[in-house]
Amino acid sequence: MQHKRSFFLAGFLLLLNTNLLWAHGGGAPQLTDEPVGPYRLYVWTSPEPLRVGDMHITIGLTDSASDGSRIKAVSDAKVMLHFTRVGGETDRFTRQATLQDALGGQYYEADVEIAQEGNWQIEIDVEDAGVATFEQSVLPAHTINRTLIGVGALLFVLILFTLGIRHRNQGQSNQRQSQHRGALAKKRNNQTA
Repeated sequence: MQHKRSFFLAGFLLLLNTNLLWAHGGGAPQLTDEPVGPYRLYVWTSPEPLRVGDMHITIGLTDSASDGSRIKAVSDAKVMLHFTRVGGETDRFTRQATLQDALGGQYYEADVEIAQEGNWQIEIDVEDAGVATFEQSVLPAHTINRTLIGVGALLFVLILFTLGIRHRNQGQSNQRQSQHRGALAKKRNNQTA
């Protein structure tokens, strides 16, 4: 029984933190096979949809051989990310995407925090090669519906209370029936004796 409980708890915690599953290469494609100088650029973002708070960007950068027959990952580029909120040119920041050795050195990644909702322009600058840009809408942060949680908790407590009373009443009823049977049996024994 203990193993089932531990397994259930581990699965539940994993579901609560689904962003861990999407780290290192997951997400919604934003740019696919985009030319940037001699390279081809692939960009994914997560979560989907993007919301105020943490954002993960994965970048794949490839180079093809001069004859175009073999595609290989580029692992020696400097990749900078420039974020600008559309209509709020003062809302801008820059992050460097770093090559992830854990993934065989094929993907550049960056974790950023978006502080405001709205449309954001994201520019990927591959040093000495070129720039690619895409725009992404960032929705407001998730909010907790405290009223719904409160009503749900209240219903849960009421159900537990009802079940507890029902169980107690059933136990008392069984006890009375048992006492009644015992009294009848005693009465029969007295009459036969």
